[in-house]
Amino acid sequence: MRTYDATQTESAMTLRTIADTVRRIMRADTTSVASFSPADKTVTWKATSGFRSRKAEERDVVMPLHRNFLESVAGAERLMIIKGIGARAEFPATDFPMHAPEGVLDVSVAPLNVRGETLGALVVGYRSEHHFTTEEETLLEGLAEMAALALDHARLFETVEAAKKIWERTFDAIPDGIIVHDEHMRIVRCNAHAADMMDMQPSEAVGLTSADAFARLFGERAAAYHMSESRGTASSFELQAEDGRRYLVSVAPLDEVGSQPGSVITWSDVTELS
Repeated sequence: MRTYDATQTESAMTLRTIADTVRRIMRADTTSVASFSPADKTVTWKATSGFRSRKAEERDVVMPLHRNFLESVAGAERLMIIKGIGARAEFPATDFPMHAPEGVLDVSVAPLNVRGETLGALVVGYRSEHHFTTEEETLLEGLAEMAALALDHARLFETVEAAKKIWERTFDAIPDGIIVHDEHMRIVRCNAHAADMMDMQPSEAVGLTSADAFARLFGERAAAYHMSESRGTASSFELQAEDGRRYLVSVAPLDEVGSQPGSVITWSDVTELS
């Protein structure tokens, strides 16, 4: 989990650094990076800079995409300039829930496009009337390319992490016991059922030797007998635990050639089938 936290923090810090950098380069009052979710019809503000309200400075502020000025940006391919927020009828303050409360009057919005998809937008705002020069527009388009890559990286990480969580929930829901150990015969992963049988939490079992785990699971005698056998290939065997219950145990090496840098051990209670 430390890897997840570190990676998540790194992605957030990268986007925040980009927001700060763009604001300084563009001499803007505010800068923000938005991520679109067409399926959920929402926009998530992943990073902001220069906002005065505490809520605006928080990361991952989620808002509806409908009746938000970014709704039109989601399908845009080029930079857009909006002037007179809250002062012109076509740009009502209600369509700018992040920027209007900040007193932002003019914004320049650059779509963040990657592989033909608009992932979000880079929004640069000014609290007073601002004349956008051609040079500024060109510069912002270049900065948007950098922001698009960073946002793409963050979204890919979120997708991988979501898949990882689904796998972890499935792993823990399996009613059979599962242990994964490394080449040193130390546990690197076990599911909830295996941990329950050892009267431990899954995280507490990490680092335990397979011999100690077997002793906790099935008793010292069963562990001493079965752990003394070296298994470099997949195998299955039945053992009787000290409490009299019988288990079908399967051992499979993690590699494909049998050098066994680690193995997956699974077992199921077959007492009622005996």
